[in-house]
Amino acid sequence: MNHLRWHTIALSFVMPLLLTDCDQLLGPDDPDNSVEVQLTSGTEGYGYASFSPDGTKIIYTGGTGGKVNADLYRMDVDGGNKTNLTNRPEYYRASHYSPDGSKIVFESGTVDNIYIYIMDDDGSNRTKLSTDCLSTNAFTWSRYPQFSPDGQQIVYTTRLCGGPFTPHIVLVNADGSGQQFITDTTGVEPFSYSNPIFSPSGTQILVTAFNGLTGTPGLYIIVLAGDSLMLITEAIGDDASPDADYSPDGAMIVYGSETGVNLIASTGGAPTVLATGSGEYLSPRFVKSSTGELRIIYTLEAFDETQNDQYGFDIFIMNLDGSDNRELTDI
Repeated sequence: MNHLRWHTIALSFVMPLLLTDCDQLLGPDDPDNSVEVQLTSGTEGYGYASFSPDGTKIIYTGGTGGKVNADLYRMDVDGGNKTNLTNRPEYYRASHYSPDGSKIVFESGTVDNIYIYIMDDDGSNRTKLSTDCLSTNAFTWSRYPQFSPDGQQIVYTTRLCGGPFTPHIVLVNADGSGQQFITDTTGVEPFSYSNPIFSPSGTQILVTAFNGLTGTPGLYIIVLAGDSLMLITEAIGDDASPDADYSPDGAMIVYGSETGVNLIASTGGAPTVLATGSGEYLSPRFVKSSTGELRIIYTLEAFDETQNDQYGFDIFIMNLDGSDNRELTDI
């Protein structure tokens, strides 16, 4: 097996964990047991995987062409019934199911232009949600789509057409109507935004915002009803785009960065450091153990001298207070 992996993801859907390797996808049956099941094989690269709401299917990106040719695939959780949903000369990634499992939202494009699309679970009825930049000197850049908890809206990040490379947050109905910016695009606010995710209640959106005046990134909450921006924390290290996740009840937020894994109340305050050390801490997610206990799973990217001085990825799981932190994979 090739240890130089091009993407590793920990997920908190129906099945607790999915490890994406450049040779294969591995899916443990339980986050408390490092049982690994090979789901794919071959020479293609695989990544950006997520589960259907009922836990019976996995959608993922597969291909050999990087940003030139990589399609979206769907398969059963046992690796069977693999289906190419796109089969077009573009690349596809960051795909997510709607809460009812009937729709898939995803990124698609080329090196210069990236768009947000929605389609049915079988790949039909593909519709573009993001808009084109008509200026000859501008390119379209839209990324990180996520469904609202009720499946009626989609949030994503986009760059202003013809303007500076300052990403903002867009909210749009799942049918493509009602598209609106929910961050200030006048230039008054010196922020650039990324990685939006809805709160479990659907009333707030958690974003990473980089303050151009202070040069500091932070986690912010956009309150949809009041159209306000609330700072949660700026203590996220030097990483301008940390990965974050809400707890199921919305009371806590876990986030990873170049410095560690941290837990903070969704109302703000001082974060609690759960794991720290050398390496980069990626994709922390809340998961439930086989006994129903809420835990945190994350990916650690670390320098591995035993693998020809390459950076390796492994999955860890720990309690909410950082105790019983142990490695699930060693591949």
